[in-house]
Amino acid sequence: MNINSFTAGAILALAGTVSLAGAVSAQDVPEFGVADISCRELLTMGGDEQDATLIFMNGYVSGQASEETINPSAFMEASDTAIANCIDTPDEPLITVLKAARGG
Repeated sequence: MNINSFTAGAILALAGTVSLAGAVSAQDVPEFGVADISCRELLTMGGDEQDATLIFMNGYVSGQASEETINPSAFMEASDTAIANCIDTPDEPLITVLKAARGG
């Protein structure tokens, strides 16, 4: 996958997430923390949902690190590494595996 298709796919995934949010009321979605998402849950998500989750989580980790630049190649590499590591450790929190994949 090249960067342009990744970016286009990411935008479409986020647009789909936003449009779905309008169809579901806030009362229908339980509150959860980013540490509650397990690798197993990520691995069972559909493609667009998985992409949107990884984009959000990469952004969350970037925000925690006060990063002010976006490196799509690094995001994609960290996401691929996190997915590979999630296969071996499905019960780990995704945030833990992603932070490790990003060198954190």
